Amino acid sequence: MAKVRKDLRGRSLRKGEVQRSSDKRYMYTYTDPMGRRKFIYANDLAELREKEAKLMKDQLDGLDLYVAGKASVNDTFDRYMSCLLYTSDAADE
Repeated sequence: MAKVRKDLRGRSLRKGEVQRSSDKRYMYTYTDPMGRRKFIYANDLAELREKEAKLMKDQLDGLDLYVAGKASVNDTFDRYMSCLLYTSDAADE
C-alpha cells in the first residue's frame, strides 16, 4: 500500500505538493502546456492551494501562455482562428 505523504505538521499533501525541509516552504510542481516543468512556492499550505486553484482555472481557460508572456505569433493566431470558428458557428444558428 502506498504511503501518504505528509508535511511537518502532519497534514496530507496532494499530488505535486511538497514541503521543503530546508526552509519549510511549500512547493507545487506541474508541467506547462509546452512540456516544461514549473514550480509554485508559498509559505503556507492554504496559500499554495489557492495558487493551485488559480493555475488550474487559468489552464482550463487557456491563459497560461498569455499570462507568462511566452505566447508566439503562431499560438496567438491559432487561438484567434479557433475563437472565430466558434463565434461564426454560433452566429449561423
